[in-house]
Amino acid sequence: MSCYWKTQNKTNACCFRLKAASAQPVTEARELREVFRSQKQQYPCGLQLQFLFPIPSPASFVERVDEQLHLIWGEERSITQVISYEYNKEPLFYSNTATVLFQKTITEEHAEDLSAVVDHMVETIERLQELLTNLN
Repeated sequence: MSCYWKTQNKTNACCFRLKAASAQPVTEARELREVFRSQKQQYPCGLQLQFLFPIPSPASFVERVDEQLHLIWGEERSITQVISYEYNKEPLFYSNTATVLFQKTITEEHAEDLSAVVDHMVETIERLQELLTNLN
């Protein structure tokens, strides 16, 4: 599942991914329930969230993003940022892909907890939007 938002005329994205440990790939949250129901045993899923947005300078921005993500998601989550730009072009903006990885596997019993994840995603988008708006 992906969502998009705009800051200073630039498009930003947030991706919500559940990866099932079965032969069937899960692309949407509603498919997750079907995978669980169709199997005799439960297959755990991994949860990964990605936030993609442009930044003018990695040096002045990455630490603030890392701080905000840890405040929202906690220290027990694995949080990484990958900075990229198009080769052979002078970057006006770099692309930042911030990933929040849940170490604990998710099963059907955790389905109700996913609404809290969505609340944290919204909070993350709001904080990133605030950081991006106040860059200058």
